[in-house]
Amino acid sequence: MPLAALFLASSAAAQTFGPATFYAPADWPALERIAQQVPAFSGFTVSEQQGKGVVLPTLTDPKQETALRAALNADPYWQKRLAGWNMGQGVIRMKTPVSRLLDVARRVKQERPNATLRIDTAFGKVRLNAPAAYTRELAAKLRTGDLLVDNSWKPLPKFSYDVQPRQVSLKFVGDDPRHAIPDLRVTVKNLGDGPAGLALYCGTLPVHVITEKGEATPPVNLFCPDILDVRLLQVGETRTFSSFSFSNLKKLRPGRYAWLVGKEKFPFVLTK
Repeated sequence: MPLAALFLASSAAAQTFGPATFYAPADWPALERIAQQVPAFSGFTVSEQQGKGVVLPTLTDPKQETALRAALNADPYWQKRLAGWNMGQGVIRMKTPVSRLLDVARRVKQERPNATLRIDTAFGKVRLNAPAAYTRELAAKLRTGDLLVDNSWKPLPKFSYDVQPRQVSLKFVGDDPRHAIPDLRVTVKNLGDGPAGLALYCGTLPVHVITEKGEATPPVNLFCPDILDVRLLQVGETRTFSSFSFSNLKKLRPGRYAWLVGKEKFPFVLTK
């Protein structure tokens, strides 16, 4: 399942709007009508504002936002569709206009009339329901560049992290594993050249604790349901999550340790 769909399925956004980023052939004329009026139109994506899932228009030129909203509001198809979405404020810049995606999709349809296709405007791709190897061969034949992908494709994420605080007092460490460390938080930034999905656990980005020598520390007794939870981060977007530790700080002696997120280490001091 594409990441934007996972975002919708795994967040409160699913309760406020349906899939806003996937377009079957029946929807393509509606996309084209807007693209003809606003050449920078790139479709829609999903994001969060004030803790709620929202839909945002995407443009290759954000200066065309006023023209885009006017075109959408004047079109009966889009009036009805947008009424069912929780629309956010502003727009997101994308590098591929929807007109280019439509061109790729229609060329694939012409070459393979029975192909199952969806235009995915969250990632600026045309998704083909076919094996990856076959999709690559067809993309090479039609010279679609990187715009034609199979359904299982997802971008290789490139995130940077930061963990705070860098000093923790044992006397303030609580018993509830989810809230044991006051103000523990992880900040993540998308450093890639396109949107990327960030997988969460228990609704956040947990950390581990290792010693100065890189040794593991005693774990906490914590269980979270195995629910796929994904957030979509745009290029350059930064988000901060309240976090918790998989390690039991109460079983550690005061000293120097490091928070561990993925493969990144962030030194901190544990005091009495």
